[in-house]
Amino acid sequence: MNVASPTATQRRPLAARRAPVAATVVAAFAVLAALGWWVHGNPRPVGFDEPTRHWLVTHTDSVVARLLLALTDPVLTVGILVLISIGALVVRAFDVVAIAGLAPLVGLLLESHVLKPAFDRRFGLAEQLDPAVLEAGYAYPSGHETGLAATTTVVALLVLRLELRRGPRRAAVAGLVTWTLLGAVGLVGNNFHYATDTVGGICLGTGLVLATALLADAVAARRAARPPAGQFT
Repeated sequence: MNVASPTATQRRPLAARRAPVAATVVAAFAVLAALGWWVHGNPRPVGFDEPTRHWLVTHTDSVVARLLLALTDPVLTVGILVLISIGALVVRAFDVVAIAGLAPLVGLLLESHVLKPAFDRRFGLAEQLDPAVLEAGYAYPSGHETGLAATTTVVALLVLRLELRRGPRRAAVAGLVTWTLLGAVGLVGNNFHYATDTVGGICLGTGLVLATALLADAVAARRAARPPAGQFT
């Protein structure tokens, strides 16, 4: 039985412009490390943390803040990634499986078991939290924001891969960026994280997905360059 070859859309690289994407990956990990060094072992706000938190708490309605918090709900973000991964498996788009399944999983494991203990930053506003909802613990980088940034970056790459007009593509990417930022607003405005925690989460989620996309493209290009089985060069 013959297996249908991938569509042109599936064959298109995930990161069509490799140099800017690689530069973004380097910048994201550099910011992640720099902020981690800045907040290491410090449970109190630093730099723009307190001004940002104060402004958001003062100017954001509590109902709106709760709605924004739902944007980072793991049930939502993980559900989107699982659906994308299943669809990609069905059409044998294994590069998409890598960015939607592997990269976010690595990111969440990395932030939970490596980065948070290493940076040792605990949320210092425990008195602001409802103990029944959350106990103060490791805060940097934010796991919720890592998951959201990974999800929106995956969707953005897939949108940019489609044959769409420039206007709709830009609008879709702008909407995804807005979703990512509003999720951070919800976390900070509800006293679940400092602003620096969410920036670290955005850097980690975005950087890992883009790095995985570059790697998946390199593997796909190498496989495409191989001669078919039985063909000699």
